Parts: sequence; structure tokens; C-alpha cells
Amino acid sequence: IYPNYKRSVSNFIKKDVLKKDRFKLDLEILKESSLPITISIGNNRGGGTFKFIQQRAKKMQNEEQRLFLTPNASFPEKLELFFMPEMIPISREFKFSEINEFFKNINTSHLEVHQILDYPYWFSNFILNLNIGYSIFVHDFFFKCPQITLTDVDGIYCNEPNINECQSCTNKRPVEEIKNVADWRKKNSLFLNNAKDIFVPSKSTAYHMSKEFKDINFKLKPHELVERKRLRRFNKTKSLSIGILGAISKEKGLDFLEQTINCIIKSNLPVKFHLIGFPSRELIINDNSILTITGPYEDSNVAKLLDQYGIEAIWFPTRAPETFSFTLSHALKNGLPLIIPTIGSFEERIPNEEGHYKFHWNAKPEDLVSIFKNMIKDKN
Repeated sequence: IYPNYKRSVSNFIKKDVLKKDRFKLDLEILKESSLPITISIGNNRGGGTFKFIQQRAKKMQNEEQRLFLTPNASFPEKLELFFMPEMIPISREFKFSEINEFFKNINTSHLEVHQILDYPYWFSNFILNLNIGYSIFVHDFFFKCPQITLTDVDGIYCNEPNINECQSCTNKRPVEEIKNVADWRKKNSLFLNNAKDIFVPSKSTAYHMSKEFKDINFKLKPHELVERKRLRRFNKTKSLSIGILGAISKEKGLDFLEQTINCIIKSNLPVKFHLIGFPSRELIINDNSILTITGPYEDSNVAKLLDQYGIEAIWFPTRAPETFSFTLSHALKNGLPLIIPTIGSFEERIPNEEGHYKFHWNAKPEDLVSIFKNMIKDKN
């Protein structure tokens, strides 16, 4: 009866004739809000940073109206805004030149800067010129390290060398727009010094940041407080089941994971690995039966997956400082023994406690083989 129905509906959706009216409604809702308006500045990378932003929005939703600002994933010269915590999009995109007027129109009271990563080089100066008070939450080391994670080309802690070596690293691994590391840090020092507050999720984050920004007062504010379960005992078996949590990239220890598993295969140790998550590239394993990969997961299913695969301990193969680690929180909530590096928030959150295993951040696969051998002995 209506041969052009689907095409007509598709054209109507593309034209979005009500978009301007929806934006007017969004604007009026914000203008009429009895709550102060805070803008949370992030990006599209998700992960622990966005999880924390969401948690904070839910916690504060009765005290303030929060909007989430991010570059458009396809067109980074445009900005998108979302009502939080529901992440309902405001019905228009903004150019950088338009956002200041919008913030004034809705009487923005405060900015929370969680990320400048994926924004233009000049973005921190742009925020300064908005003349709106802002706080900074440090989630990584991008303010001092163009590589974000204080890691070298192998994904291992770089030991924070002198500025000449940092510049050489950036020359070899170019980062868009950041040509001179000294200038990058100088610009960010000005940005940090003009913030109302600067929060870090761990003491180790403050330690590493303070090596460069010596006069900044970093305030400790952990992302969450974890109720820890009593440490589980190993199963009385001759084999060992090891879990790895999260999205594992080179910086999260992917190469080290691969090398260690192949070393375990050569050693003929009865160890199985279960990656609750996914790797950033395909792993080259000499015996695929030793490794299970679940793929992406929901946080609410972690405990179930750990039980399903009979995980007896969780290994964090990273060899670089992490600022907090929500995946570590999962491990602590489930009371499993941990194998962790002696660096960053891992060592800070798991001080010298019995029942856990530690390796130096510059450890070799053979060192982990020794740890797994000792764990098998501890089981029996």
C-alpha cells in the first residue's frame, strides 16, 4: 500500500526536523534547573576513567546537574554533551567557539577535568580562557608523559629518565601535536597551577606526578573504597588456575603475558590461564589449550566468571605504574590471592600482606615461572 514507506521514514529521520526544538527544550531544562551545573570533561575511551565519572555523577545527582563533555568520535573538532548519569545526548553538537556561550547561558558553576587526551593541543589554554573554576582529576600520566603511561617501546616502566631521553622517546613514537616535551609540560604546569583542586586516586600517582610538578598540591581521593573479602585458600589440586582481568594492551602487560605463557609451556608446569576480558591483539601461544579468553564482560558478572573458570589467583601482568585499577578492586572484592608488580597503586593497595605474590616491575618470564612453581607448592 505504501511502497515508499521505509525510504520516507529514513529521510524523515535523517532530516531530524525536530532537532532544533529538542535543543531549545534541553536549554530551558538546564536554565530552569535549581541545581548547580557541573561539566565533566572526558573523552570516548571508556575504561576506568569513564567508570569513575559515571559513579561520581550518580553519587552527586541530587546535589548538582552534571553534563559530560567529549569530542565527537568521528569529528574531533566538534564537541558533544550528555545529561548524566543517563548519558542522554543534548540535541546538537558544538564547535569549540560555541561552547563558551552555551556554558554561560546555562550558568555553569564548575568544570571537572578528567581528560585532555584526544582534545587539541591548545585545549588547556581554552579552559583557562573560559573563566570558569575547574578541578582536575588525574587518571593517567598524560600531563607529563605524551605516551600516557610512563612506558617505553616495550610497554615497561621507563623509570622516568631525563628530559632529553623523554624527547627522544617522543621523536621515535610521535604523538599528534606534541613536538616538544618540555613545552608540553610547561603548558600543563600552568594549567595545573590554576586549578582549584587537583585530585589523585593514589599516593603513588602523586609521587610520579610530583617528580615533574614539584610545587603542586595533589590531594588524595581514591576512586572507591573496597570492602575486601577474606582471602580464599587454594584448591588441593596439583594444577593451578590463573585469571587475568580486563582489556590487556601492551602497556597492561600483553607481551609479558604472552612470553610467560610460552615459558610455562616449555617448563611443562600444570598451569591454565583464563583471560576474563580480551587482548588488544591476537596472542601467539604455542599451545592454545593453556589459555581461555572470555571476551568483554559486565562488571556484575566478574564473580560468576571467576567461579565458572575455577580461578584460584589473579595475575596483573603490567610492568608500569597504574594510578588506581578498577580490575584490582574486583580481585579484592572476590578475596583471591594476587600476583602483582611492585610499582604503582598495586603495591600501595596491597602492602606486605601474606597470601599474595609480588614481582619486580622489570621481571622476566622466568621470574613468573618461579612464582607459579611456588604457588603450586603452597597448594599442597
